[in-house]
Amino acid sequence: MGFIALGTVLSRALGAGLPAVMQAACTRLGARETAYRPGERERRTIPPTERDAWRGRVRGTVHDEKAHLMNGIAGHAGLFGTARDVALLSEAFLAPRTGRPGGALDFVLARSAVEEWGADPVLRRGLGWALKTSDANSCGAAMSFATFGHTGFTGTCVWADPERDLSIVFLTNAVYFGRNDLREVRAAVCDAVVEEVDGCAPSA
Repeated sequence: MGFIALGTVLSRALGAGLPAVMQAACTRLGARETAYRPGERERRTIPPTERDAWRGRVRGTVHDEKAHLMNGIAGHAGLFGTARDVALLSEAFLAPRTGRPGGALDFVLARSAVEEWGADPVLRRGLGWALKTSDANSCGAAMSFATFGHTGFTGTCVWADPERDLSIVFLTNAVYFGRNDLREVRAAVCDAVVEEVDGCAPSA
């Protein structure tokens, strides 16, 4: 609910609809294929996410029920994008943590967003990001404890490890095949990527 309210606040403060606000932000970060409510042409390339009792086969429209009732435009859900764009968005927060140029966010915002602001029994929380808390998290055991990321209900995730300067993006429609826990699959993907990256890194 907090991010739904934030979307409304941003829209009113900037005097523009949320789609225009987010398009401007994404374009600034280089993510040019990310938007709310994809057109017919784009929808044909998007895999279905579920078949439910009241919407039928959900494809190319937001899966989240609250965002669906908000016409597909909400502060917490509804954006569609490519793996490249998701990586670019995480890069905006990763670059300041690695001490290198890159990312188009204010340095203080980018740093504070991935610092701990709260916690639940499973994960520490930043401002919109999950922070690795244990090796049982879906980023796996190999990524460092500086790692931050986010998972999506339909079977998506992005995790960024500042110690390796590495982002991992994994986009699936796994929920179409059942609402099963995808943590072990996500963790296996992250562990495999880190193993490959570490194996290719030059020795010190």
